[in-house]
Amino acid sequence: MSLALFGRTLEQLLAASHPWTNGPVESRAKGDRFGCRGVAMRRRQFLLISGTVSIILSLMGAPAAAGGAPDAPVLLLPKDDPQPDLEAVAKARGWTLQEAAAQEHAADVVGSIAVRIASERPEIFVGSALSSMPGGAPTLYVKGPADAFVRALLDTSDIDIVLADGQPYSFDELEARKHRVHRALVDAGFRNVATGVNSAGGGVIPATVAREVGLPTGSRDILAVVPNDLRSSVALTVGDASGFRETTSFGGMRVTSNGTNTYATSGWAVRNLSTGVTGVTTAGHAQNSGLTIVDPAHPTPAHSFVYQAEHRGDWGDIQWHTTNVAEEGLFYANSSTIRPTMYLEAKADISVGEPVCRYGRRTGYNCSFTVFDESIDCTLSGVYNNRLVQMSGKSSDVGDSGGPWFYNYAAFGSQKGWCDLRDTFSVADLYDTAINVAVIIYE
Repeated sequence: MSLALFGRTLEQLLAASHPWTNGPVESRAKGDRFGCRGVAMRRRQFLLISGTVSIILSLMGAPAAAGGAPDAPVLLLPKDDPQPDLEAVAKARGWTLQEAAAQEHAADVVGSIAVRIASERPEIFVGSALSSMPGGAPTLYVKGPADAFVRALLDTSDIDIVLADGQPYSFDELEARKHRVHRALVDAGFRNVATGVNSAGGGVIPATVAREVGLPTGSRDILAVVPNDLRSSVALTVGDASGFRETTSFGGMRVTSNGTNTYATSGWAVRNLSTGVTGVTTAGHAQNSGLTIVDPAHPTPAHSFVYQAEHRGDWGDIQWHTTNVAEEGLFYANSSTIRPTMYLEAKADISVGEPVCRYGRRTGYNCSFTVFDESIDCTLSGVYNNRLVQMSGKSSDVGDSGGPWFYNYAAFGSQKGWCDLRDTFSVADLYDTAINVAVIIYE
């Protein structure tokens, strides 16, 4: 089944705008756990699937009338606007467009170098961070003294990059340390816990717990449950459970439950790596049955949303469903605009301070925040998730879970909820490990 939009199928629309999408293209296997695929300076990674079975929200129901209904969404292509989120980021940060573009370029450059190090020298890879000044020199963190390999990569840069070598731990070691702290706090009875890697912190482990009846409330007493060799490294905050919430939905389109008007947000279209079957993701904490998926621009008929698999644990909070219509290579960026998904952001490519945008059916489009921590453990109401990206603030609410996190045409991940009063998302580059699917990308 193909989807009609403004009286034409999406395949026709995309082919007319991008003749290079015609015909099959080969898929490229993922390189390693960091999602490194040998990028050039433009750091977005490709996972190329046949142009006729590509990404997301083809769940569009009845065709629109020729010329489009008044509420019909607009298909925005890169040739029309290569940087559609730039203005929103500039406005949210109080920057000019030129300053926001300079910051994006800095993220591209340091990200491409970070991916190379993570892929080829994971034992020294720590992470990267953008400057708080737009277009300022980003920082690259490596364990131990930088060698000729690292310095040669820095020599390829067309911008200044601050080299912060001599770090005591690699990214893998930072993740293992924060996980040990997290597990100790959960085992002690705390049901809402967040711990982060803090790659710029020299080994400091940020941790937040919500008070629990019958458990210690003082920092010293709480830290007593942490392994002794890590205790002095923990920066502990004690709060209440209001800072932890799942936003109960799935990404891009509206999802209804058991025929009611309760809605969520559908996520990225994906392809199963074993069978080739395509479907759509949601948040792992969503229910597994009684769901339908609806495009608000074409609300009838609703389509089936059949559960396939989920993961809530070491690799995020994600599940996927099949539908009774084709899954196309697109996503809703806001209620009136659809974009093709052109790139998959590699895990190692995500920098502290990097702007990422979000869309949810409850609260809409938002580009207000930047990456706060590249990998946190979060236990929420007793349910554990790891390797979530934590943002610098929160704008989501109930009804947004599973919704897409993106920048321009790149897929970053899908909404989890709040951890320590900050939005968090599952990393799209880890879907293969979590549930054996990959985001379907148009080149």
